Amino acid sequence: MNASEPALAQSQPGGWRDADGKLWFTSAKGIVSIDPRHIPRNDLAPPVLVEGVVVNDRPLSAGNDFQIAPGRHQIEFHFTALSLQVPERVQFKYKLEGFDGAWVEAGSRRVAYYNNLPPGKYLFHVIASNDDGLWNEEGASVQVTLQPHFYQTIWFDGVSGIFILVIVFAANRINTRRIRARAEELSRIVDERTKDLQSEIVVRQRAENAAEAANRAKSEFLANMSHEIRTPMNGVIGMTDLALDTDLSKEQREYLETVKDSADSLLVVINDILDFSKIEAGKIDLERIDFDLRECVESTLKALALRADERGLELLCDVGRDVPEMVNGDPVRIRQVLMNLLGNGIKFTSEGEVAVTVNLQSQHAGHSILHFVVSDTGIGIPREKRQTIFDPFTQADTSTTRQYGGTGLGLAITKRLVEMMGGNIWLDDESVHGTVVHFTSIWGIAETKLSPVVNPFPLRLLQGMRVLVVDDNKTNRRILDGMLAHWEMRATSVAGGEEALAELVAARDAADPYTLIVTDVHMPRMDGFELMERIRVNPDFSEVAILILTSAGRRGDAVRCAQLNVAGYLVKPVRRSDLRDAIARTLGSQHHELTSEEVTQGLQKTTRQPGLSLKILLAEDNQVNQRLATRLLEKRGHEVTVVGNGREALDALARSAFDLVLMDVQMPILDGIEAVMEIRLNETGKPFHQRVVALTAHAMKGDEERCLAAGMDGYLSKPIRQQDLDRILDSYFPGLREPSASELIKVHMPADFVDEAMLLDRVGGDRAFLSELTELFRIEYPRQLAYARQALAEENSDGVMRAAHTLRGVLANLAATGPSETGATLEEIGNSGDLSMAGSTLDRLEEELQNVLRTLESFCDKAVQ
Repeated sequence: MNASEPALAQSQPGGWRDADGKLWFTSAKGIVSIDPRHIPRNDLAPPVLVEGVVVNDRPLSAGNDFQIAPGRHQIEFHFTALSLQVPERVQFKYKLEGFDGAWVEAGSRRVAYYNNLPPGKYLFHVIASNDDGLWNEEGASVQVTLQPHFYQTIWFDGVSGIFILVIVFAANRINTRRIRARAEELSRIVDERTKDLQSEIVVRQRAENAAEAANRAKSEFLANMSHEIRTPMNGVIGMTDLALDTDLSKEQREYLETVKDSADSLLVVINDILDFSKIEAGKIDLERIDFDLRECVESTLKALALRADERGLELLCDVGRDVPEMVNGDPVRIRQVLMNLLGNGIKFTSEGEVAVTVNLQSQHAGHSILHFVVSDTGIGIPREKRQTIFDPFTQADTSTTRQYGGTGLGLAITKRLVEMMGGNIWLDDESVHGTVVHFTSIWGIAETKLSPVVNPFPLRLLQGMRVLVVDDNKTNRRILDGMLAHWEMRATSVAGGEEALAELVAARDAADPYTLIVTDVHMPRMDGFELMERIRVNPDFSEVAILILTSAGRRGDAVRCAQLNVAGYLVKPVRRSDLRDAIARTLGSQHHELTSEEVTQGLQKTTRQPGLSLKILLAEDNQVNQRLATRLLEKRGHEVTVVGNGREALDALARSAFDLVLMDVQMPILDGIEAVMEIRLNETGKPFHQRVVALTAHAMKGDEERCLAAGMDGYLSKPIRQQDLDRILDSYFPGLREPSASELIKVHMPADFVDEAMLLDRVGGDRAFLSELTELFRIEYPRQLAYARQALAEENSDGVMRAAHTLRGVLANLAATGPSETGATLEEIGNSGDLSMAGSTLDRLEEELQNVLRTLESFCDKAVQ
């Protein structure tokens, strides 16, 4: 036996437990044995009894229905339960029905207390449990009725109500008599006043109707004038351009060029007047779209580059590194503001520079505030004119002998647009030379993120490389230094050729030579070409890579660049992306200096293996796109099979095997998404996987994810660029080709309706092939245009969207960026289902298509010459 508790040395244990679980205890009368397994349970629920009711410390006589007189009472209910085994462990719960919402746990307490109960009938119910927790659910109960005071009875309420009604009725009769007398007096006054008001209302209604009619007339006038004035002006300008493309005598050409210049000037004046009228009438609303701000600013300067160069000016752009790449706002209006300010700067500056800088002023949770500064080194604005320069029809020089023309509306329009964008515009009072205009604007946070630049050259390899910047313009040197520092290159800037040569020698002697030289062409004393000639004759510097910058392309520049082994030729103002691409291609071609595996994979393509040719299926419904893609692939030695829709592509795959499928997304009968889903369905359970790359003019957010989710292996957006096509082919079939000359040097020249350099790059410089594409375009685009007009006449939004999609893709492939955007706008209109703006957009697209055709024909004429 084990002791249940330890004992002292001089005493025995208090109790034991044997192997059977019985407990043994010693007592005065002997040994006591207890078996815990056979302890009896109390299964008898205790009977419950309400012993009595006490009101205000006075017990009531016994009974089950107690009547209590009116008053404020303290009521006690006394109760008990019978349990002979363990009475102190009896538990109680009670509830006064009509007052308590739930049972009240009383524990072992045997009395319940209630104070100031409202009059009414109540049932007090109590239940109890024994020491083993068995409840007597029936319990005991008593009825209690609290009688109300007389003023709490229904009859008292009724009598009171009647009394109040009598008083109200009497008071109402008295008041009615007073009101009636007053009403008669007021009626007379009102009649007199009504006659006066009716006369005033008639006058006001006539005035309001006249004002509304005037506003409608003004709006209709603006709409009609915008159409009626611009339409003949576009006809004049367009027909003049056509006439200038014909064979003319020198005198005839001079006359027509004068007509065109005058028409352009007149159109600027008309646009200013109409824009100002629209702003005054509140007819201009700002768009809210996501766009690339840096690209918008840089493209605006590109459009003005030729004008600046004609006046011998430097046109500079500096966008801060902290400025968001993508913003939400109206790109058209910010471009209009910059065009006005920069155009003024160019017009009023005879030498020096015109610059625009953009910095982040502040950033908040839902928007950013940007600070723009447009400065020039021109004639400036007199101090007495600075307060009124932004007023309508105000000019700095209003004399009859003034040198510069204009309506005086440009800055007024600019001020209104800036205010619509939530900003302010002002002049820098501290500027002594030239003009400095500041303005701020509020921009939303863009949801669309800037697509990452696909560049085969790893930019991190530029880190630490030495670059020598040569430019006589201090501002331009600062901007170039900032761009190069963004890529962590070590840049040194000098102001002229002599300093550049000295710096090259110093770097050579320090065993830290320059990898790249970025130099301006037009500099005093020693220009860029003379500097390059002196560099090339020195054996120590003959292999250094050189990029040259110029304000505009000059006849003979390309030949001199080739003779001097120039790696790149960029037109100012230089975009950061253009400079990045030019540096990447230039340094990529220096393969003996960069041996990184990434460079080898990205730029130094291995030579093509003899006989290695791919069998490619091209699914494309547009003839121009078919010819372009086929020519690009065939020039790379691949065999191409062309089909016009997804159904034909499936049939071709059933008949023959292909290494790769280029699948247009939007096609008739069966589109690319449905076709690739069927291809993947047919591959179920088979080891073979057909490579399919999406080929589409769509470039919206989510399109790539949608194509990949459908089963595409890759995504190639139109317009088809050679480098993008090579990237796709090399990703699946490495070692197919050698780098083309266009990959090692890229020349950026101004573009009109069609970017000639980009187009020639896409066709591999083959102008004969370009002539074929032009002839196909001449035949194809009128058909699509007619289809779009027919769909518009039938209010077929899907037909409009399809025709616009086809034209957009063709124009993008032909490097006609602006017209392609117009096609994209028409496509979005068709997709929305609201064709109210489709007619005017289609008219504009038709005019741009004609201009594209004329531009393509001029390129072909160059080939003949």
